[in-house]
Amino acid sequence: MTDARRMNPAAAAWAQTRRTVLGGLAGLGFTAVATGCEEGLLVGFETITFNHQPNLAVPKALNLRKNATETVDVPEWDTSKREPEESPVAYSVLGVAGGPVTIKVRPIAYWIHSNGTAEPWTGEIVVRALGGGILGTIDPTGIKFIDGIGSTEIVTLTLSHHGIGSGGVRGVLMEDVEWEWEYREARSQTFIPMGTTAHRVYVVYRKPRAPWSNTVGSALNAWTDALDLACGITGDTGVTDDLDEITNALAALFNPGGGNCDETNGSTVNIARLIYDAATPDPYYSNATTVNLTSFLDRWRGGDGAGPLVNCSDCAALFSTLANLLGADLWQGHVGIEGINPVMPIGCGSWWLPDSGYVAAAGAYGPEGLNFHEVAWKGDVALGNLIWDVCFLVNGLAGASPDEPNLTTRIIHYPWGIPFSGAAGELDYREMLAYPEVNNVANTQPLPITKARRTVT
Repeated sequence: MTDARRMNPAAAAWAQTRRTVLGGLAGLGFTAVATGCEEGLLVGFETITFNHQPNLAVPKALNLRKNATETVDVPEWDTSKREPEESPVAYSVLGVAGGPVTIKVRPIAYWIHSNGTAEPWTGEIVVRALGGGILGTIDPTGIKFIDGIGSTEIVTLTLSHHGIGSGGVRGVLMEDVEWEWEYREARSQTFIPMGTTAHRVYVVYRKPRAPWSNTVGSALNAWTDALDLACGITGDTGVTDDLDEITNALAALFNPGGGNCDETNGSTVNIARLIYDAATPDPYYSNATTVNLTSFLDRWRGGDGAGPLVNCSDCAALFSTLANLLGADLWQGHVGIEGINPVMPIGCGSWWLPDSGYVAAAGAYGPEGLNFHEVAWKGDVALGNLIWDVCFLVNGLAGASPDEPNLTTRIIHYPWGIPFSGAAGELDYREMLAYPEVNNVANTQPLPITKARRTVT
């Protein structure tokens, strides 16, 4: 609109009526079709709903919360929402594979008269959306209006061109998108801009596993605060199994290795500036039944959280909880162990033993006793199952016997998605962890009674 038109009283009255009638749509950029300031058709949406099938056993869109105390509105978008994070939606790769993806909109249409009055409009338009990122463009779709509202009141639009399931790590990603909405009257061939809506799209692999719940209204619905972190995974380790690859990518984000061993301020290399507490085995972000994800996420965002220190239980609980948010099926469980080889703790790029402290990368050390150890398990806490240890990196260099690590030279091995105990002739996790003295490796056993999933706080 030109400066002259902004100064025109008729134009001002027309704009005020537009704001009043549509409750703020004009502020979002929804515009009227008009000849000068005389008359115009104003079309917009009052709401957009993504998660309109909340009770599906295999959901396309997930039921969401923001965090432990804040909920996510459904419909996810209304005229008050300006930023993408205010209008979040989370889709499941496996759920979306089961059929079309649709959204529901509540359209509204008014005819604005040159004298500033307005009346509900009856007629037919065709609406479409450009852009949309991973959600794709929306094909032209007819909408009939009777007295200002859609003849069906809520209109279904199909996302025929979405890319959900592609990109990211086996489909897992987060993306902020914008739709540029346009419409035309049925008798016209010219599309007119309606405005832009912004949305934050999360994609997980499948419905989250416990401790998360997809039951409508549950306090354990997926948190968008946690999805902000978990859906930010990148990289490709080449694992065949989709969920194992996703879990490995999360492990790489959680503990990429290295660090300055600063137990006062924490590490500078991992996502939440965490470092293993070499002095005491006490947990900081977990107890026997709960994991304090709220404090962890606060630290990830730059706050203090519960401080920089963690133990193995904290790492296993935080990591498996985030992995299960993406669809993994992990548990936490203890390892019964006595003497260990040197390990590299989270937040520190040096090898370490419980009694000697930090030791050189070369030279013979050990064994030294560990009070206990806890890792994430795929399935039962059992000998042949896969584990993820994001607390300790281990020595992956085999010695003279392929079933034993080299005792004088160490090469970092990331113990992610590897068998706790593998076939003879292969260096497995417990052989990397447990010092190879009489019966020590054989006595290093999973403790099934400790299998647990801590609830989220």
